[in-house]
Amino acid sequence: MLVSFAIENFRSFLDETVFSMECESVSELQELNTFVSGKWCLLKSSFIYGKNAGGKSNLLKGIAKMRDILLHSFDDSYRLQTDRFAFKEGAEKRPTKFEIEFLTEYSGGPRKFRYGFEIQGDRIYSEWLFITHERETRIFSRESASKKDIVITKKYGELKKFVEFTNPNVLFLSVINKIGSVDLVKTVFDYFLSMIIIDASRFPTSLTAARLYEDKTLYEKTVNFMREADQGISGLEIRREEFEDVEAYFKDITGRRNDLEIDITQVHDGRDGSKKFLSYDVFTSHEMYNADRSRKAKILCDLREFESEGTKKFFKILGPVVDALTHGKVILIDEIDSKLHPLLVEALIDKFNSISENPKNAQMICNTHNPLILESKKVRRDQFWFVDKNEFGESSLYRLTDFTNVRKDLNLKKAYLLGQFDGIPKMRF
Repeated sequence: MLVSFAIENFRSFLDETVFSMECESVSELQELNTFVSGKWCLLKSSFIYGKNAGGKSNLLKGIAKMRDILLHSFDDSYRLQTDRFAFKEGAEKRPTKFEIEFLTEYSGGPRKFRYGFEIQGDRIYSEWLFITHERETRIFSRESASKKDIVITKKYGELKKFVEFTNPNVLFLSVINKIGSVDLVKTVFDYFLSMIIIDASRFPTSLTAARLYEDKTLYEKTVNFMREADQGISGLEIRREEFEDVEAYFKDITGRRNDLEIDITQVHDGRDGSKKFLSYDVFTSHEMYNADRSRKAKILCDLREFESEGTKKFFKILGPVVDALTHGKVILIDEIDSKLHPLLVEALIDKFNSISENPKNAQMICNTHNPLILESKKVRRDQFWFVDKNEFGESSLYRLTDFTNVRKDLNLKKAYLLGQFDGIPKMRF
């Protein structure tokens, strides 16, 4: 589970900025909205507010960028680069920093890992990995791009054999994962691979469709969720087609559909080495009635052609949401409330802030403009964050609990819209 994430000199965040899922000392909704793992108390969900172009998305992009670098820095074709802060002289000379703290099962219990690195230009500036049992212990640290500056704690001496393969533009952890088999390092990589990071306004239908097609348990849970949300949908049918000639496939699709969100076709290798392209069609099931309004039959409607933009988006994000809830994953959603009714967003929140619906303590972190969440009696004060950008283009992040005298009975929606917590547009007309 996510404990905290820090970035520095990345996009609109110039100075070190820390986001945390650790509980603050507030008493409300302790049983529903929080959970305890080992000696850590963590939140099940958090909500980030801020004006357009304030930097909300950049925070989630920072986590995505960190994961991308870790997973691919060893690849020959990967180019190590980051989007440094662009609006201050000298920022290009400062390193970009990423650091994450997370809890996961390792060595017989929940352990906290702290991993991070800094990048300067196309070189690794520094890198470190720590683990906490009773106290925090260094596994390794790296003080420069040179492999000579990798220091490994004696207990983890088995990692020394990977030092010689570490180039200045490759993370040491990526090297170990790529050419070795070390349980500790695999645990870190498995955590990053399990994280779900999506832009809800652009997430393709095919990714959810493919996941549900392969996993019948997720399929059933998703269908039930859509019924609960009162979409007028009684069921779903997902069909898969295989194509070997991709040009003929796209020509056929163009002739049949107005909506070319045919998504990314999934490519896999056949047993004979050939490649096949997979496409997914999603159909919603609706009740058809006789003239006297008695139930007659069910009809299938193409999701892309028949359903509203809101329903299509709801289906797209349900796959990842149900996956997170089922397996206890961390999901980060950008633009969760785009095209979604506020009550649907609230329904998603309720799933995470629940004991029965979220038995494995999945965590949801999302950006939102929805002010109704602020006045919800189902969300704690320490679950709210705000991002603001100053006149110099620098974003800052702060928590509702950073403000003094924020009472339980304060109308948070009204206070936010009046500018008490900043993070709103400053209108000039």
